[in-house]
Amino acid sequence: MNYFTKGEEAAAFKQRLVEHCTRMLLQRIANTVNTMDLAQAAANGEEKSSAGDKYETARAMSQREVALHATQLLANRRELAGISATFKPERSGTVGSGSLVECNTCLFLIAAGLGKAIFDEKIVYLVAPQAPIARMLSGRKAGDDFSFNQQTLTIKAVW
Repeated sequence: MNYFTKGEEAAAFKQRLVEHCTRMLLQRIANTVNTMDLAQAAANGEEKSSAGDKYETARAMSQREVALHATQLLANRRELAGISATFKPERSGTVGSGSLVECNTCLFLIAAGLGKAIFDEKIVYLVAPQAPIARMLSGRKAGDDFSFNQQTLTIKAVW
């Protein structure tokens, strides 16, 4: 199956997909910040109790939750910075960071680790450049075969 008949069509799809990924990451960042604020408010709202260590335990749990979300926030911000830094609208000869890889049954965008998505009625795997599948695809070109999810796929084009 060929997904695109013209380079302009692929470039426009890739641009829309990158914008979609950017919106997803911005939403994740907003949600994470909101959750961090709620966890911090919960930690600040804990009152001393006569029940011994209950106060310290509750504050520690809230602080641990804030730290977990701070790690997620940092990861999402890195993904957001990476997606805009790697975007290349033109067709490329080999797979690398920022590539849209057209295969016989699906597409891969090597930019941000957001997982499998259906976008414009196409199956797209949104993978980070450091992901194992991205490293496996790196340097490959149209006509190359590779195994993914127990299937042999053929690269049709690299955009």
